Amino acid sequence: MKVQRGIQNKTTTPSAQVNQKENNSKRHQVVENSAELTIQRKYQRIADQSSHVKHLGVFQEMVNDSSLQLMRSNGINNVIQRLKHTKAEVNDALDSGVIKSFLAGIYGLRYRHHNDEWIYMTASAHQEDGYEASGAKYWYRAMPEAEFLAFTGSFQFNGDSYGGIAPNRAYVQNPKYFGNNKPATHIVEFSTPGEGFLYDLFKERLGVHGNPKAEGGGTFGLGPSGNGAGQAGVIFNQLLRDAAINYKVVDWKDVNTLP
Repeated sequence: MKVQRGIQNKTTTPSAQVNQKENNSKRHQVVENSAELTIQRKYQRIADQSSHVKHLGVFQEMVNDSSLQLMRSNGINNVIQRLKHTKAEVNDALDSGVIKSFLAGIYGLRYRHHNDEWIYMTASAHQEDGYEASGAKYWYRAMPEAEFLAFTGSFQFNGDSYGGIAPNRAYVQNPKYFGNNKPATHIVEFSTPGEGFLYDLFKERLGVHGNPKAEGGGTFGLGPSGNGAGQAGVIFNQLLRDAAINYKVVDWKDVNTLP
């Protein structure tokens, strides 16, 4: 006897369809909860390592999401909350003069990102990344406000300690030097007469003490503990007096005064 084989039609009852949708929804919720828990655990570890910091900054700087901010609550618990103002609201405030960022007009600075405490503005830089000290014409330094005001008042470098300058803006712009919890409020771009000018001059004047540090493309120290125990800073300041070196502001971190 020949048996005929065919494809069996599978039917799903309405109740089975409902159960399947509920299961899919639960699986989706588990994935969302797992992702959020992973983020919270990650930044809890950061908080544990940074107990002296009240505000740990924004997710925007860490995961490039401008809508979320990680903060410390009462110095213990981490909470995720949305920023009080959107990018559009901050830009409108800058354009209308509600936030009076005078340096923005002078140096052509534009909105970069913000959080509830700070508004970051930026302008184009000649050397963003990938430059070496031996061929650099431009140099960058992140300055606290007091240092910047002293510099613009005397047109002389007055930094303490190492007083580092680097040939790449991206290196100085890193939150390690220019972040929410760092004192630096300005990034200054120094322009020299030509490529490799400072590198060659420091090597000539300071000998082995004129070698750059092997970081960020090669950094020099202009402060008392920098190259030549401060002699690099003396040379640098003479170049400023002779107008051989000029400067402009390429980044500014201004207080967010929006209510």
